[in-house]
Amino acid sequence: MAGKITEKTLRGKEAFELYIKNNGDQSIYAYLTNKYGLAVSTIRGNIYHYKNRVISPKPTKEEIELYEEIVRMKHTQIAKRVVSSYQEKISDNFDKDLINDILNIKYTKELITYAIKSQYMISEMFKNIDSAIKYYGYNEEEVSKLNKIKEVIELNRKLINDDRRINAREKVTSINNEKNVNIIGNILEEVLIKGIENLEKIILDSGIRRSTFDKCLPLLANGTELEQTLYNQYNTLLANENKLLEQNYLQMIYYLTNGIIKNGINTYFNLLDYFRMTRLNPIEFQRQGHKLIKSNIITRREFKLVYSFFKLYETSIRILSHEEALDYYYSISGVTVTREQKEMIINYLENELGIKLYTSVFQSACDELLKGTLIIKSLAHV
Repeated sequence: MAGKITEKTLRGKEAFELYIKNNGDQSIYAYLTNKYGLAVSTIRGNIYHYKNRVISPKPTKEEIELYEEIVRMKHTQIAKRVVSSYQEKISDNFDKDLINDILNIKYTKELITYAIKSQYMISEMFKNIDSAIKYYGYNEEEVSKLNKIKEVIELNRKLINDDRRINAREKVTSINNEKNVNIIGNILEEVLIKGIENLEKIILDSGIRRSTFDKCLPLLANGTELEQTLYNQYNTLLANENKLLEQNYLQMIYYLTNGIIKNGINTYFNLLDYFRMTRLNPIEFQRQGHKLIKSNIITRREFKLVYSFFKLYETSIRILSHEEALDYYYSISGVTVTREQKEMIINYLENELGIKLYTSVFQSACDELLKGTLIIKSLAHV
């Protein structure tokens, strides 16, 4: 049985396997915190999460036994070190490179910057400093400086921790942005092929939100050569669509206010007329209307007029299957639409207009056909 594979699970799997491979060496935490910009406690939590999974992906029984044996061994080693310290035995269990680095720091500002960027948490840095002092491998001046460094770090602990969290968030944000830029690049390629009227569906199918798309889209302007090309081509397409949208929006407002003339007869504008004008998803069409308000091209009253029009069809835009459409009953004064006529309408909507078989649209087409106002280029069913 497969479980949902989240980033937490994947990080936990990687950390779990590294822990076993390196026999519990703590250096894996430094590697993973640098790689993902996460705290050591989070990495350890990911390991615990993965170790306790009961559905795939999960560790084998042998891996869990090996992991627990390494943990027991580590606990034994820690206990021995504690006993050793009580017996006043000399211990050199500390990161000598860390100690040498901070001993070479001359100014407080440099020390704070180093602490912020260090792979060690403050408590771990203090443990290393304490071990170095107890080791007696440093002279009196160096020991005094190490104690002073602890005092300075302690005084600035909150500043250091806050900046570390900010850096971690920025790193995660950078990773997420890079991932989103790749997704958006794929979206733009698909939009350039399928048309901007399919933008909302393509974004939905990609697994990201529209707000994420809008927020990260400008990042492509400074991306790779391909990303910049896609960004420029999309903006050109968008500019052309915006001009067409403005024309369609104003035209629709006119039709809703004054009616539409079909075959010399002034009648109400309906959803079929809308899709004859544009294949843009009604939700996207309305969303773009907000831009026209901001640009003073339309008024709020005109926007509400369009909104009310789509609201009227809200409960009648279910999509029919072919069989449902062929079984659909519609008549005027006892005259019904025949199966052959329904086949022509299906062909007209799907192949000539390129839209789905919305109930209200199919009904309007049936109505026009019986009234003799439906103009179909190809009368043969394909």
